[in-house]
Amino acid sequence: MKKISARANLDIVKKGTNLGNMMREGCKAVGGEGGGHSIAAGARIPKESVGKFLEILDGGEI
Repeated sequence: MKKISARANLDIVKKGTNLGNMMREGCKAVGGEGGGHSIAAGARIPKESVGKFLEILDGGEI
């Protein structure tokens, strides 16, 4: 498993970004687990799924 940590600044959160939701939904898609708060979150995903996980988050699929 690969551990991931994410942090946002207040400006990004005010624009509607919620890292906790992003981590939770991204993890569901690749068989991991994660969550947290709008400004800080974490995840554990299978090592082989890192590329797909980043693609999902970066592509706005969530």
